[in-house]
Amino acid sequence: MATNDPAASSIVSGKLDLLYATDYRQSLLVGTELDERIQLYEVEVLVFDFLGSAMSTYTEIAAGFVDSADDPRAGYGLVDVTLLDSSSTMMIASTFPQTLVAQVVVYGLTLDGDEVVSEPWNFPIEVCKTTSSNKLGCLGCEAHLAEEQVMQPCRLGQDLPPDCRLMDEALSP
Repeated sequence: MATNDPAASSIVSGKLDLLYATDYRQSLLVGTELDERIQLYEVEVLVFDFLGSAMSTYTEIAAGFVDSADDPRAGYGLVDVTLLDSSSTMMIASTFPQTLVAQVVVYGLTLDGDEVVSEPWNFPIEVCKTTSSNKLGCLGCEAHLAEEQVMQPCRLGQDLPPDCRLMDEALSP
């Protein structure tokens, strides 16, 4: 679960299996050294292929706050972002696996009304698609007994391997 604690564990890259999902969402930790709280209102995402060629760009509404800094400590907050939208993943239709890079810029307003803009931040995402001939895909799967109840990832097909039984169901005609 995402937290606004900068000491919490984090990931530096992602994985998306198109068998289960066509977009990639993540909660981003946003920090500030300003002594004012910031309301986050928009995120701009530019998607590149791994060679650096721009593929798509989109803007989405964001909702979140960043706590004010408490000298000498920065303030932090979270914003949930679509780092790869489905139109971006469809552009690579059958070239798997492929790593795409989402470059994110977050926009906000201080409570006094001044606009603030983050520096661009890059996040690589390996995109693959599990098929009947490539059952491991980029996530693999975790084997469980038929009667075993298993907690599934919050975002199926993203970052963590699913239960193998789900893969079998998704691949069956």
